[in-house]
Amino acid sequence: MPSAARLLDLDPRLKLAWALLAGIGVWCSGPAGLWAWLAVLAAVAAALRPLWPSGLRLWRGGLGFVLFWGLLKSGLDLWAGAAWDAALAGGALMALRLFCLLLLGLGLALSTPPRQCGLALSWAGRPLLGPRAWEPALALALMIHFLPLGWRVMGQVRKTLALRCPHLPLSRRWLVFASAVVRNLARRSWEQTVAVAARGLDREEVWRRDFSAPDRDWLWAFGTLAVLAAFSLW
Repeated sequence: MPSAARLLDLDPRLKLAWALLAGIGVWCSGPAGLWAWLAVLAAVAAALRPLWPSGLRLWRGGLGFVLFWGLLKSGLDLWAGAAWDAALAGGALMALRLFCLLLLGLGLALSTPPRQCGLALSWAGRPLLGPRAWEPALALALMIHFLPLGWRVMGQVRKTLALRCPHLPLSRRWLVFASAVVRNLARRSWEQTVAVAARGLDREEVWRRDFSAPDRDWLWAFGTLAVLAAFSLW
Protein backbone atom coordinates (compact mmCIF):
# COMPACT_ATOMS: atom_id res chain seq x y z
CA MET A 1 0.00 0.00 0.00
CA PRO A 2 1.46 3.43 -0.92
CA SER A 3 2.57 5.83 1.79
CA ALA A 4 0.78 9.06 2.62
CA ALA A 5 3.34 11.06 0.60
CA ARG A 6 2.83 8.78 -2.40
CA LEU A 7 -0.95 9.16 -2.23
CA LEU A 8 -0.60 12.94 -1.99
CA ASP A 9 1.53 12.99 -5.14
CA LEU A 10 -0.95 11.06 -7.28
CA ASP A 11 -2.73 12.85 -10.12
CA PRO A 12 -5.88 14.47 -8.66
CA ARG A 13 -7.82 13.46 -11.80
CA LEU A 14 -7.00 9.85 -11.01
CA LYS A 15 -8.11 10.19 -7.39
CA LEU A 16 -11.40 11.88 -8.27
CA ALA A 17 -12.24 9.36 -10.99
CA TRP A 18 -11.29 6.42 -8.76
CA ALA A 19 -13.36 7.76 -5.86
CA LEU A 20 -16.39 8.29 -8.10
CA LEU A 21 -16.26 4.78 -9.54
CA ALA A 22 -15.44 3.29 -6.14
CA GLY A 23 -18.47 4.97 -4.60
CA ILE A 24 -20.69 3.39 -7.26
CA GLY A 25 -19.02 0.02 -6.69
CA VAL A 26 -19.48 0.19 -2.92
CA TRP A 27 -23.15 1.12 -3.23
CA CYS A 28 -23.86 -1.71 -5.70
CA SER A 29 -21.79 -4.48 -4.08
CA GLY A 30 -22.98 -7.47 -2.13
CA PRO A 31 -21.66 -8.66 1.25
CA ALA A 32 -18.46 -10.31 -0.04
CA GLY A 33 -17.66 -7.32 -2.21
CA LEU A 34 -18.18 -4.92 0.69
CA TRP A 35 -15.62 -6.76 2.80
CA ALA A 36 -13.11 -6.50 -0.06
CA TRP A 37 -13.83 -2.76 -0.38
CA LEU A 38 -13.50 -2.37 3.39
CA ALA A 39 -10.07 -4.01 3.39
CA VAL A 40 -8.71 -1.76 0.63
CA LEU A 41 -10.25 1.46 1.94
CA ALA A 42 -9.13 0.74 5.51
CA ALA A 43 -5.58 0.20 4.22
CA VAL A 44 -5.72 3.55 2.41
CA ALA A 45 -7.02 5.27 5.56
CA ALA A 46 -4.25 3.62 7.61
CA ALA A 47 -1.62 4.85 5.12
CA LEU A 48 -2.97 8.38 5.60
CA ARG A 49 -2.89 8.13 9.40
CA PRO A 50 -0.27 10.91 9.79
CA LEU A 51 -2.83 13.29 8.25
CA TRP A 52 -5.77 12.29 10.46
CA PRO A 53 -7.28 15.16 12.47
CA SER A 54 -6.39 15.06 16.16
CA GLY A 55 -8.95 13.66 18.58
CA LEU A 56 -11.69 11.10 18.09
CA ARG A 57 -14.58 13.46 17.40
CA LEU A 58 -14.53 12.75 13.65
CA TRP A 59 -14.62 8.99 14.17
CA ARG A 60 -17.29 9.20 16.86
CA GLY A 61 -19.48 11.31 14.60
CA GLY A 62 -18.95 9.00 11.62
CA LEU A 63 -19.65 5.82 13.58
CA GLY A 64 -22.71 7.42 15.14
CA PHE A 65 -24.00 8.29 11.67
CA VAL A 66 -23.35 4.73 10.43
CA LEU A 67 -25.02 3.08 13.42
CA PHE A 68 -28.03 5.39 13.25
CA TRP A 69 -28.80 4.52 9.63
CA GLY A 70 -28.07 0.83 10.16
CA LEU A 71 -30.49 0.66 13.09
CA LEU A 72 -33.05 2.72 11.20
CA LYS A 73 -32.85 0.30 8.25
CA SER A 74 -33.36 -2.67 10.58
CA GLY A 75 -36.27 -0.95 12.29
CA LEU A 76 -37.99 -0.13 9.02
CA ASP A 77 -37.53 -3.70 7.79
CA LEU A 78 -39.08 -5.02 11.01
CA TRP A 79 -41.94 -2.55 10.64
CA ALA A 80 -42.51 -3.86 7.11
CA GLY A 81 -42.84 -7.42 8.46
CA ALA A 82 -39.35 -8.83 7.81
CA ALA A 83 -37.93 -11.53 10.06
CA TRP A 84 -35.49 -10.53 12.80
CA ASP A 85 -32.47 -12.16 11.15
CA ALA A 86 -33.24 -10.61 7.75
CA ALA A 87 -33.82 -7.17 9.30
CA LEU A 88 -30.56 -7.28 11.27
CA ALA A 89 -28.66 -8.50 8.22
CA GLY A 90 -30.08 -5.66 6.13
CA GLY A 91 -29.15 -3.09 8.78
CA ALA A 92 -25.63 -4.49 9.12
CA LEU A 93 -25.19 -4.40 5.35
CA MET A 94 -26.33 -0.77 5.25
CA ALA A 95 -23.95 0.14 8.10
CA LEU A 96 -21.03 -1.60 6.38
CA ARG A 97 -21.81 0.14 3.09
CA LEU A 98 -21.93 3.56 4.74
CA PHE A 99 -18.71 2.90 6.66
CA CYS A 100 -16.94 2.05 3.39
CA LEU A 101 -18.20 5.30 1.88
CA LEU A 102 -17.02 7.16 5.00
CA LEU A 103 -13.52 5.70 4.57
CA LEU A 104 -13.59 6.56 0.86
CA GLY A 105 -14.53 10.18 1.55
CA LEU A 106 -11.92 10.46 4.30
CA GLY A 107 -9.20 9.08 2.04
CA LEU A 108 -10.08 11.48 -0.78
CA ALA A 109 -10.31 14.49 1.54
CA LEU A 110 -6.97 13.77 3.23
CA SER A 111 -5.03 12.89 0.08
CA THR A 112 -6.37 15.58 -2.25
CA PRO A 113 -6.30 19.25 -1.20
CA PRO A 114 -9.30 21.38 -2.25
CA ARG A 115 -7.22 23.28 -4.82
CA GLN A 116 -6.20 20.05 -6.57
CA CYS A 117 -9.80 18.80 -6.58
CA GLY A 118 -10.87 22.06 -8.21
CA LEU A 119 -8.16 21.87 -10.86
CA ALA A 120 -9.10 18.29 -11.72
CA LEU A 121 -12.80 19.13 -11.95
CA SER A 122 -12.07 22.19 -14.10
CA TRP A 123 -10.02 20.03 -16.48
CA ALA A 124 -12.78 17.40 -16.68
CA GLY A 125 -15.56 19.94 -17.21
CA ARG A 126 -13.83 22.04 -19.86
CA PRO A 127 -15.06 19.97 -22.87
CA LEU A 128 -18.66 20.39 -21.67
CA LEU A 129 -18.70 23.82 -20.00
CA GLY A 130 -15.92 25.54 -21.89
CA PRO A 131 -14.60 28.73 -20.24
CA ARG A 132 -17.14 28.42 -17.40
CA ALA A 133 -15.68 25.12 -16.14
CA TRP A 134 -13.82 26.98 -13.39
CA GLU A 135 -17.08 27.92 -11.62
CA PRO A 136 -18.06 24.41 -10.40
CA ALA A 137 -14.36 23.80 -9.72
CA LEU A 138 -14.25 26.80 -7.38
CA ALA A 139 -17.54 25.74 -5.77
CA LEU A 140 -16.17 22.24 -5.09
CA ALA A 141 -12.93 23.59 -3.63
CA LEU A 142 -14.84 25.94 -1.33
CA MET A 143 -17.20 23.18 -0.23
CA ILE A 144 -14.33 20.83 0.65
CA HIS A 145 -12.58 23.64 2.50
CA PHE A 146 -15.77 24.67 4.32
CA LEU A 147 -16.76 21.25 5.67
CA PRO A 148 -13.99 20.91 8.31
CA LEU A 149 -14.43 24.59 9.08
CA GLY A 150 -18.08 23.94 9.87
CA TRP A 151 -17.15 21.04 12.15
CA ARG A 152 -14.69 23.25 14.03
CA VAL A 153 -17.28 26.01 14.45
CA MET A 154 -19.82 23.56 15.87
CA GLY A 155 -17.23 22.17 18.24
CA GLN A 156 -16.26 25.64 19.46
CA VAL A 157 -19.90 26.65 19.98
CA ARG A 158 -20.62 23.41 21.84
CA LYS A 159 -17.63 23.94 24.11
CA THR A 160 -18.58 27.58 24.76
CA LEU A 161 -22.11 26.60 25.74
CA ALA A 162 -20.81 23.90 28.08
CA LEU A 163 -18.51 26.40 29.83
CA ARG A 164 -20.71 29.50 29.94
CA CYS A 165 -24.25 28.06 30.06
CA PRO A 166 -23.96 24.66 31.78
CA HIS A 167 -27.47 24.82 33.29
CA LEU A 168 -29.33 26.00 30.20
CA PRO A 169 -32.43 23.86 29.47
CA LEU A 170 -32.06 21.46 26.56
CA SER A 171 -34.69 23.15 24.37
CA ARG A 172 -33.11 26.56 24.91
CA ARG A 173 -29.61 25.13 24.43
CA TRP A 174 -30.47 23.84 20.96
CA LEU A 175 -31.89 27.22 19.91
CA VAL A 176 -28.80 29.07 21.14
CA PHE A 177 -26.52 26.46 19.53
CA ALA A 178 -28.24 26.72 16.13
CA SER A 179 -28.29 30.51 16.20
CA ALA A 180 -24.61 30.77 17.16
CA VAL A 181 -23.53 28.24 14.53
CA VAL A 182 -25.48 29.99 11.75
CA ARG A 183 -24.06 33.40 12.66
CA ASN A 184 -20.50 32.08 12.87
CA LEU A 185 -20.79 30.25 9.56
CA ALA A 186 -22.25 33.36 7.89
CA ARG A 187 -19.27 35.38 9.10
CA ARG A 188 -16.83 32.70 7.94
CA SER A 189 -18.57 32.58 4.54
CA TRP A 190 -18.05 36.31 4.13
CA GLU A 191 -14.39 35.98 5.13
CA GLN A 192 -13.99 33.14 2.65
CA THR A 193 -15.55 35.23 -0.15
CA VAL A 194 -13.18 38.11 0.58
CA ALA A 195 -10.22 35.70 0.65
CA VAL A 196 -11.17 34.24 -2.75
CA ALA A 197 -11.37 37.72 -4.29
CA ALA A 198 -8.12 38.86 -2.63
CA ARG A 199 -6.20 35.86 -3.94
CA GLY A 200 -7.62 36.22 -7.43
CA LEU A 201 -9.24 32.78 -7.42
CA ASP A 202 -12.35 34.04 -9.19
CA ARG A 203 -10.72 34.04 -12.64
CA GLU A 204 -10.67 31.32 -15.28
CA GLU A 205 -6.92 31.28 -15.85
CA VAL A 206 -6.24 30.42 -12.20
CA TRP A 207 -8.11 27.12 -12.64
CA ARG A 208 -6.32 26.02 -15.80
CA ARG A 209 -3.57 23.42 -15.55
CA ASP A 210 -1.86 21.21 -18.07
CA PHE A 211 -1.76 17.72 -16.55
CA SER A 212 0.69 15.08 -17.63
CA ALA A 213 -0.46 12.04 -19.60
CA PRO A 214 -1.74 9.02 -17.64
CA ASP A 215 1.11 6.86 -16.37
CA ARG A 216 1.60 3.52 -14.63
CA ASP A 217 -0.28 4.76 -11.55
CA TRP A 218 -3.47 4.86 -13.59
CA LEU A 219 -2.95 1.25 -14.63
CA TRP A 220 -2.46 0.09 -11.04
CA ALA A 221 -5.39 2.14 -9.75
CA PHE A 222 -7.89 0.95 -12.35
CA GLY A 223 -6.57 -2.61 -12.15
CA THR A 224 -7.36 -2.57 -8.43
CA LEU A 225 -10.75 -1.09 -9.23
CA ALA A 226 -11.47 -3.88 -11.72
CA VAL A 227 -10.59 -6.56 -9.15
CA LEU A 228 -12.82 -4.92 -6.55
CA ALA A 229 -15.63 -4.60 -9.10
CA ALA A 230 -15.37 -8.34 -9.70
CA PHE A 231 -15.73 -8.96 -5.96
CA SER A 232 -18.70 -6.61 -5.93
CA LEU A 233 -20.67 -9.06 -8.09
CA TRP A 234 -20.67 -11.64 -5.30
